[in-house]
Amino acid sequence: MKWPSKLAGAAIAAGLIWAIASHGSAARQTAADPVPARPQLFHPDPEHLWNRLHYHLTVASGQEGSFDALDPVLWPQTEWLLTGASHEKALRLLDEFLRARGERLVSDPLKRALLQRDIWAVFDWAARKDPHPEARRALRAKLAPVLWRLALQEEQVNVLPDTYRQAVASGRYAVQYDPSHPKKPFLPPDLFDPQGPWVALRPARYPIAPTHVSAFSGRSVFHIFLRLPGGRKATMDYLAKLWHFPRPWVPAPDLRTSCCLSLLNPDVPQFPPGTQVALVRRMVLFDADGKLLTTPMTESVQIRVFRDVPTGGLTAASMRAQDFFEFNLSRALLLAGEAGGLRQVRIDEEVKFSIFGNGHLTCVNCHAGPGVHSFNSVEALFPPSPLVSDSAEAYWHLGPPDASWKEDRYDWGLLNALRPLPDNPPEAGLTPR
Repeated sequence: MKWPSKLAGAAIAAGLIWAIASHGSAARQTAADPVPARPQLFHPDPEHLWNRLHYHLTVASGQEGSFDALDPVLWPQTEWLLTGASHEKALRLLDEFLRARGERLVSDPLKRALLQRDIWAVFDWAARKDPHPEARRALRAKLAPVLWRLALQEEQVNVLPDTYRQAVASGRYAVQYDPSHPKKPFLPPDLFDPQGPWVALRPARYPIAPTHVSAFSGRSVFHIFLRLPGGRKATMDYLAKLWHFPRPWVPAPDLRTSCCLSLLNPDVPQFPPGTQVALVRRMVLFDADGKLLTTPMTESVQIRVFRDVPTGGLTAASMRAQDFFEFNLSRALLLAGEAGGLRQVRIDEEVKFSIFGNGHLTCVNCHAGPGVHSFNSVEALFPPSPLVSDSAEAYWHLGPPDASWKEDRYDWGLLNALRPLPDNPPEAGLTPR
C-alpha cells in the first residue's frame, strides 16, 4: 500500500529534512566558488536601514554560516530574535522601517524581492508556537506589515530575472557531465526544454519532493527532472515501464526495524548507469494582492549522476556510485550581475548539525541506495493508491508545479490575518496575534 509507506517515511524524515533543506546550505561554509566578503547588499551605505534590518534578522544569528548563506540560520531551538537584546533590536528596527516608510527607500524590484523572501522566512519561523510564544507574537506583528509593504505587483514578479538561464548564458559552467572530469560542475542548457532529454516529473495530488516543500513551508517550489542516457524517448519508455510494474510495494519484513509499513520492491525496473536526476528549487513570492506566485528565479540546483548502478541493496558501492553537484543562489553575485547569482557548492562537504550531536550529514545519507532506490520521489512514478483515486492515467508528467500548497498552511493564514487594512496603517499599531 503506497500511502501508509509515504506517510510513515515522511514522518520519520521530517526532522532530518528540516535541517537539510532549511539550514544545510547555510552551514556549508566552504564552496568551490569563493563566498564573497560581506557586501552591503541593498545600498552602498552600511548603515542604510535595509542593510541593518536584513543583517540583524537573517545573518547575525548564523555564527556557523556564511553571510551569503541561502537561508537564514534559524533553527527550531534558536533563541536569537526571541530573547534579550537581539529581540529588542529586532523590534526597534522593524518599528523604524514602519515609521520611515522603509519600503520607499529602495525601488529596485529585485532587491525588494530578495528582502521580502528573506524576511518571509523569518516570519514563518516566528509562526512556530514555542519557545517564547509572546516574543514570537510581538515579532510577527511587526514583520507582517513590513512584508506586505515590500510586496511587488504581479507583473513585476513575472519579469524578475531567470537566474538559471543567466547562469547558463554566462559560460561559467560546463553544459554537460564529463566522465573524464567527474567533479567538473555543469548546468545543462536544455534542462527546462519541454521537448528536450530531461523529463519533468510531477504527481497529481501532492507536491513533488514533498518533504523539501514542507521544510520551506511552501516558500519554494521544486522541480524534479530525470534523464536516461538514451534521451527523452528512453526516459519516457522507462517511466511507462515503472507505471505498469504490477507490484511496486512489498510489506516491510520487520516493522521493528523498518521505517515504513511497506517498502519499494527490490525487483522494480532499474534505470541504467549514466542516468541523471536534477532537483531545482525556485523562489515563491506573494504580490501586493496576496497572490502566491512562482518567480523565474532559481534558488538552487542539485544534480546527481549515476556513474554505476550496483545490484543489491544499500552498500558502500552504491554510496560511491554517484557524483553530486550543487549550486546555490548568491545574493551578492546576483546583484553584481554575475552568472545569474548561481554559485557552485561542493556537495561532498561534511556538514555538522548540532541537533544531531557529532553526526555528519551529506546528500548521500538520504540518497544512497542503488539507482532508482535512491530516488525518494519514486512514489510519483507509480499509479495512485485505489484508496484515493480510481484513475489509471499516468500522471508523472503534468507540467510545472505551482505555489498552491502554501495556501493551506497555518503560517500563510496568519500572515494574511495580520495584513494591514487601508484604514488601519501599520504605524497606527496592530493587535499582535
